[in-house]
Amino acid sequence: IMISIADDGVGFNTAELAGKDSIGLSNVRFRLKQIVGGEMQIESIPERGTVVVITIPNQEKHVCE
Repeated sequence: IMISIADDGVGFNTAELAGKDSIGLSNVRFRLKQIVGGEMQIESIPERGTVVVITIPNQEKHVCE
């Protein structure tokens, strides 16, 4: 499963975020990894917008089982 969310807002320099995830972004990444083995990537260009891509691998059985 791949979820992509994009906007054409002000964007930002992703290099400035390296190693400085907010608590919210850290929680999303942690939960994706621990619960479903997924990941989140953020790409952004100043003055052009941001794209967030969440990838969740296919699973044979439901997470709740």
